[in-house]
Amino acid sequence: MFFHKRIFILENYVGTYIAFGEVMEVYIQGDQLKGSIQGFSFNLEPLSDTLFQPRNWLADIGLASLLGAPVDLRQLKVEFMAGDEISADYMILHLGGIGVEICPEYPWISEIPPLWQKLAGDYELVARLPSGMPGTEGIGQSSIWMEDGVLQMGGDVGPILPISETGIIIQSGLFSGETMVYEPRTGNIYHQRVVYLKR
Repeated sequence: MFFHKRIFILENYVGTYIAFGEVMEVYIQGDQLKGSIQGFSFNLEPLSDTLFQPRNWLADIGLASLLGAPVDLRQLKVEFMAGDEISADYMILHLGGIGVEICPEYPWISEIPPLWQKLAGDYELVARLPSGMPGTEGIGQSSIWMEDGVLQMGGDVGPILPISETGIIIQSGLFSGETMVYEPRTGNIYHQRVVYLKR
């Protein structure tokens, strides 16, 4: 009975999360909760029903640098938080008592929505004028593409998630949680003082 209850609890945490701008998969193998990021897999050992310690044998013997992990697993704790009708589930990475990374769960999609297909492509970046209109001088380039079921944007943005026909939420990094505005008529995207012009 305890075994089945534990598996049921673990199943609540299975999904795709955005951590450090990368896609992190959480899955069950046998009766073990596991994580995988950038091709690197590790066990998630339970400390409570919601808190876990990542474990990998290389990290356990002090060879964590060979793993290429963004942080030392021995200093990391993973906590899962349930969302509600308004917010999605998310994961919190506790970084050795010096900080946290909030990692939203990315929705699983069986078919790429038409809006996501429209967003995909190359963009020229221009400054946004005080009037709100796009300027004419180019300041860079970026692209949007689908990768492993996640909509990605180049540069400092990373994974993005459309939440309406005009709203896009940045999922990680420096601008995590900020909204970009998509203009369907032109295909342009507006974020702070930058306009992404669809090419």
